[in-house]
Amino acid sequence: MFSFQELEESTVTLDKDAYKQREKVQVKFKIANGESNNLGAFSAAVYDLSKVNTDNLSQHNILSALLLNADIRGYIENPNYYFEDNKIKTADIDYLMLTQGWRNIAWEKLEVPVELQYKPEKSLSISGYTKRLGRSKPYPNARVQLISTRNFLDFLDTTSNEDGYFEFDNLIFPDSIKVLISAQDAKTAKKNIDIVYNEEVAAEVQEASGDLVAWDVNSSHSEELLAANAFMAELEKLGIKEKVIMIEEVVVRRSRPKVSENSSNLNGAGRADQVLTEEDLSTCPTLEMCLNGRLLGVYFENGEPYSTRSRAPMQVFLDGMPVDSGFFNTLNVADIESVEVLRSAMYTSIYGSMGANGVIIITSKTGKSALNVSSEPKGLITISPRGFAEAKQYYSPKYDVDEGIRYNSDQRSSIHWEPALVSNEKGEAEFSFFTSDSSGKYLLVIEGIDLHGNIFRNVTTINR
Repeated sequence: MFSFQELEESTVTLDKDAYKQREKVQVKFKIANGESNNLGAFSAAVYDLSKVNTDNLSQHNILSALLLNADIRGYIENPNYYFEDNKIKTADIDYLMLTQGWRNIAWEKLEVPVELQYKPEKSLSISGYTKRLGRSKPYPNARVQLISTRNFLDFLDTTSNEDGYFEFDNLIFPDSIKVLISAQDAKTAKKNIDIVYNEEVAAEVQEASGDLVAWDVNSSHSEELLAANAFMAELEKLGIKEKVIMIEEVVVRRSRPKVSENSSNLNGAGRADQVLTEEDLSTCPTLEMCLNGRLLGVYFENGEPYSTRSRAPMQVFLDGMPVDSGFFNTLNVADIESVEVLRSAMYTSIYGSMGANGVIIITSKTGKSALNVSSEPKGLITISPRGFAEAKQYYSPKYDVDEGIRYNSDQRSSIHWEPALVSNEKGEAEFSFFTSDSSGKYLLVIEGIDLHGNIFRNVTTINR
């Protein structure tokens, strides 16, 4: 349970009383919670008061988020007012609770069944159902595998229940990856199974309530916008950022799609390292003569395409069917709508061992409908689940080194951001940053929580 203490013995110290331009600032802080172990996790932010709106009362912080907004329903005007100077205004909070406060209700004691629409996300998971091919009836006890497209030897196994439901839980993976889900009968190894993937549904974003909400965002953050424009202008002077000129809207229309919708590419039509359309092939007498020398990283030997990377023959697909390379000479160029070349692992991994040396996908103008062949494999789907976003490193210049970029004028408004400060058992931690060129005061905000649930927040002014 969270609690707030004033932590009288907690301190934040600076190595100097005032600082010059581009000078290093050393910050040390120590928390004291009265326990033998003072481990905790904290963050620190430093920004220029002359360039950032300092209406601190209307902004949320760790105190208002954990001790107020978690239990108060509805819009709260100036949430930080109740924790000004790190002191709780008990009487004012009582008035707030009397008007719009509420506490969690034990629904089980009221015998009211309540099912959460959005359950707490304790870990990443991938789930779905196995169904009989072409039917809505579940396929029970199917063997389901979650396979990585980067390494096909890296996979997880599970079994669907009697309702066909399966789930892979406690997963850790980055965002925008691609994985395969395979399903087959546990006894016969048949893959005549349809797989239904439970796509994640994000919580609905609702409009903020309350008449006092500032809707004119630009006017309330005019200082930050002007400071950002000055910073970007300095980058343009140094050639780090190209200057962009806004032009009128331009609409580009294509007379026909680049790749046929009937493409059997498992990655999706047009998702390839190189694509040749029927216009590119219109002047060639034979398909082999047209492709030889025009495909990047591909050469022909005795009429067979080879990859320059592996120097091994590539797999050729015609409308979803694997064919021999000698099949090239039997094709009429006028019947070909597109040729897709897959050479990178990003595209070939989905084909497994067949794509180890690269893949060439040929789509005829009649497409797979003429052959009545489905290119979609049975018992196998490709998904791109939402994962963890990779953390972006906050840029902070270091002026005590010779290397790196030196701005002619450092006009940063956000001076420093330290997202992961961990104190030792004594409650001590430290970090450093460099000042910018603008003169004035900085605001240093450190907040976090220790292992005992004590919330810490400190606001310090730095003289420039």
